[in-house]
Amino acid sequence: MRDTPSFSRFGRFDEEAACFRIEAEPPMKWWNLHCTAIHPRGTEMYAEVAHCNDGPTRVRDADGVTVNLVSYDQKYHYVRDDDSHTVFCPSGLPAPADVEDRQIAFHREKTVMSSRCEGLLARQRVFVPRKIPVECTTVEVTNESQRRRSVSVFSYALFQLTGTDHEGRG
Repeated sequence: MRDTPSFSRFGRFDEEAACFRIEAEPPMKWWNLHCTAIHPRGTEMYAEVAHCNDGPTRVRDADGVTVNLVSYDQKYHYVRDDDSHTVFCPSGLPAPADVEDRQIAFHREKTVMSSRCEGLLARQRVFVPRKIPVECTTVEVTNESQRRRSVSVFSYALFQLTGTDHEGRG
């Protein structure tokens, strides 16, 4: 008899979409890793994207000098209904507003998060291009209600800008 993997309580592999879908809140942050191929000048970028959009982003040059751009719990994207002042995140966390139909998909090349709140559908995509050392995020908001809406999208990042030299010293 084949054992069921412990992660199956929280999600499943979707072969058609070629991704892992989180379907229940895991007991801790789950991560999708994105990185560049090494740039011709030797620079590379590494980004961890959690199911709640949290995660560090680092850049390393050809000499091995690493710069921590953003650390844990220091970057999020928010959607605000300007009329009701309701604020939520496409990933559902960490904003306090309750969301519906929360979907998180870890693809090999991107992380996609979406949710609905008070008639707004927010979809966020995070990826690191293979040949350019940057982390890219897009946020799309769709008004699914019949009424006219005023919506704001804003991002937060606390840039750390620390790192190590080529020998790993701070």
